[in-house]
Amino acid sequence: AISYGTQVETTDPLNVNALVARSPQEKVIIQFLQAALLDSRKGQFDLAHQKIDQAKIALPGYFESYRVSAFVHACQENLLAADDDYKRALELDPD
Repeated sequence: AISYGTQVETTDPLNVNALVARSPQEKVIIQFLQAALLDSRKGQFDLAHQKIDQAKIALPGYFESYRVSAFVHACQENLLAADDDYKRALELDPD
């Protein structure tokens, strides 16, 4: 089961919490990603990755899933995985 925490609002494009939704489907996926970010802040990385994986399955071409995944990997000091996910996010949305 997925639980959702407090939503973090920001418009800073460099802030990992600034998630961009361009469609109603992406707005739904943002809930998974925000919950994953909250889990990562608590050190619950496995739970965060589970939610990110669900987001990737639900909407595979959504770049924010890979950006958040990269951030969580970086928090775990898994820099190779973070680099791969950041590259994938840029492939999906170069802007």
